[in-house]
Amino acid sequence: MTKEEYKQHNCPMCGFMVRAKTDEEILEHAKYHMAHAHGVTEVSPQMAKKIIESIKSVTVYVREGLCS
Repeated sequence: MTKEEYKQHNCPMCGFMVRAKTDEEILEHAKYHMAHAHGVTEVSPQMAKKIIESIKSVTVYVREGLCS
């Protein structure tokens, strides 16, 4: 197994978790989640800032050779 660094965000409304390589990817996943799970179709700059501020770095262990 190898270690990789990811970013992680947990939805404060329901606990949904998303992991991705960049803050921008996290924000896009969070926007999609908010629209489909909570009906929030517009993300204000303040809300986007709160999402970015809540992102944490995590270490993920990846097994090699599972996908080809």
